[in-house]
Amino acid sequence: MASLISARDGSLGNFKYRYETQSVAYKGTDKTSYYGQVILLVDELSGSTSEVFAGGLQASGRAIVLGSRTAGAVLPSLLQVLPTGAALQHVISNF
Repeated sequence: MASLISARDGSLGNFKYRYETQSVAYKGTDKTSYYGQVILLVDELSGSTSEVFAGGLQASGRAIVLGSRTAGAVLPSLLQVLPTGAALQHVISNF
């Protein structure tokens, strides 16, 4: 989606793992991209990837973000089933 509204390549941010950093980037579509104003609406139910998307486009100046505070649920995690049948979800990186 970011590619469709951005003429230039850009970044939505970085995931920082213990031994590496991984960029979340997109490729601009130059002349075929949408050049109009972009306004993203967010609220407390906006979480995870939608927060990365909104924050990255806001930081690049490509979008205006309006609404209320988002969920703050960006951290990637893994879910492991324990021998007891219970599940443990734990964060594996920072954004």
